[in-house]
Amino acid sequence: MRVSIITRAFDRLEYTIQCINGVLYNAGYEDYEHIIVNQGSSDGTKQWLNWIKKMPNKWYEKVRPIHLRYNVGDFGGMKVGFDNSDGELVMQLDNDVYMETENWLEKMVYAFKQVNADTLMANRKGVRQKISYDPRTLFTYKYNSVELRCAKIPNAVACYLVKREIVRDKYKSAKRCRHLTRGDNCWKLLDVFGVHMEGYNPENGSYIQQEKFAFQTKKQFLSKRFIFKHGIRR
Repeated sequence: MRVSIITRAFDRLEYTIQCINGVLYNAGYEDYEHIIVNQGSSDGTKQWLNWIKKMPNKWYEKVRPIHLRYNVGDFGGMKVGFDNSDGELVMQLDNDVYMETENWLEKMVYAFKQVNADTLMANRKGVRQKISYDPRTLFTYKYNSVELRCAKIPNAVACYLVKREIVRDKYKSAKRCRHLTRGDNCWKLLDVFGVHMEGYNPENGSYIQQEKFAFQTKKQFLSKRFIFKHGIRR
């Protein structure tokens, strides 16, 4: 099954590079494309993406950048990526998530088939908000003689696979990305991990974003006074 990984980027080039490399190093799966929707970044993201595509080797051959003039938001960026993709499965992968588990994409595609999921989310490290699962639905299966576990969740965020037809049909009524993943057949793969890089302390596993960026979060984002070139963040 071909997978289209869609990553939206607005600045934070240092995270985007690590996100791309996490896919490249650890996916363990060949049939994928990695679409980077650059939403008007001004920190060199466009220049770096264009540069890697000009490199004479095939190191980043699966990366495909799409450059927008301005930030169309999470949902708008996801839709742009989806409209330019061709995979049977679509993956949302936030640009501040590093997929650290070896062969993570191969394991996710395999698990997706095992439970016949509509949506399958990877587990996350470095976040306070957990996506809780229903222990009564815990499903264990073998992958190369190793036991992996899946369980049902109410919705998926940040790093998840979803059937192409689900995205296509739900885009008609959805207003946010999380509306694409709600349903009775949404699962989490407990043994595949994505690390949220921003504010994550790998030494003790703590998530310090709230303390580190408290001023930015409270004064700019929540007050809706954070200004982009195209207007006010909603």
